[in-house]
Amino acid sequence: MFILLPLAVVITRTSALSLFGTWPGLFDWERPWFYSFLMGMGVWTLLFFLLPRPMWIYVFGHELTHALWAWVFGGKIFEMKVSSEGGVVRTDKSNFLIVLAPYFFPVYVLITLLLWLIAGFFLNLDPYLPGLFFLLGMAYGFHVCFTLMMIPMVQSDITSEGWLFSLVTIYLFNIVPFVIFLLFLVPDTNWHQIPLTFLDSLRWFADLCQAALEKTAEFLGNYNEE
Repeated sequence: MFILLPLAVVITRTSALSLFGTWPGLFDWERPWFYSFLMGMGVWTLLFFLLPRPMWIYVFGHELTHALWAWVFGGKIFEMKVSSEGGVVRTDKSNFLIVLAPYFFPVYVLITLLLWLIAGFFLNLDPYLPGLFFLLGMAYGFHVCFTLMMIPMVQSDITSEGWLFSLVTIYLFNIVPFVIFLLFLVPDTNWHQIPLTFLDSLRWFADLCQAALEKTAEFLGNYNEE
């Protein structure tokens, strides 16, 4: 538990520095993947706030994600019920990844990719790759908007694993794949530099903790003298 918070800080710094070094490559008009992705996210965000929210579609994806992750871990799915008010999956397998998966695994992004790949067997979709990234942006925007909406509510998935553990886990399992995805959009990403940046972030965090301890000890020493 206590290692997750430092890890979140270290990974956040590593992600920020890695993206900062490759940021100009994302805005390459000759490779408009990032723009298309952002446009898709933006369009979905507008729809999310302007139109009635498709709760049945969200609940279906939520329960499907539970079922998929239970199956990945070798579980059997006995029942899956879905309605706009909620849903349930009955399985003989459970762990924190299965329980929290809907909050970090964007299942509709996976479905979009699968449908695109299937269509690619029958059609030449290469000229329409910006459209794929637009759809991926919409699907990811769906995931982000509904996740941010649902987390503040009392969710048994989250409370059963503990709020702090669940929130940090959800954060880490969202940010790492997303940053890796963005880095893949940049052709000249220096992948060998990322582990070095991670180690530098570890040293930075250790130095930060040491400085905080020294300041605390100095404060307590001055307080006792008084």
